[in-house]
Amino acid sequence: MRTQSTVLCSLGLAAALSACAPPQDSVPPVIEPHPDNIGLQGPEEAFMHEDPIGDIFADGRQVPPAIGARMHACGKIRYATLGRVLASRGVNLMNNTPDSAGVLYRTGNLSLGAPNYEARAGEPERNTTGGITRLFDILIAAADEMIANMPNRDECRVGGVGARLFDQSGCNADGFTCLLGMPVTQVQMTLCNDMVKEFGADTAQGQRLAVAAIAAPVFLCD
Repeated sequence: MRTQSTVLCSLGLAAALSACAPPQDSVPPVIEPHPDNIGLQGPEEAFMHEDPIGDIFADGRQVPPAIGARMHACGKIRYATLGRVLASRGVNLMNNTPDSAGVLYRTGNLSLGAPNYEARAGEPERNTTGGITRLFDILIAAADEMIANMPNRDECRVGGVGARLFDQSGCNADGFTCLLGMPVTQVQMTLCNDMVKEFGADTAQGQRLAVAAIAAPVFLCD
């Protein structure tokens, strides 16, 4: 049986914050790299399938604590939140065209982890493989609508002028900043332009995949 103080802490009714502080031994330990491997860097790319993984606790591949805490705190984007974000960037969620973003979103509620209130099942905090796959499919399908409609959205207007994802110079940083909700980096814009160029004359296909590739790390989170 839980004690009275435990119940009060769980309800946020403790008289003092210190009363709800975790015990000292519950603080996770700080893992330091092995002395012989200090200064070594991990792979520059996200996935290096040709190289052995090694011991991540002994070969200097640990990320700084601040970054590690942010990454582990980053969970799945909520199903309803995803819908609001897509709609605010010009995606018609009621679109009934086969394989459109609207159809993929509405029919993918289970794989995307939407809550099942009738079964009293809440929404999970983490993505599944199926959910990640469906979300990336949605981003690819939504790209055309975003490219066409984002400049007309009030959320993406600066001084009355809508921010476009692409202009005559290529990928537009203002447009992608509005898409992601955070300032983009030069590395992201370089990747975006390189992807579009790889498709040569098929500019539309290159732009579609570039939008999905830039948005995926932010939307997928995990």
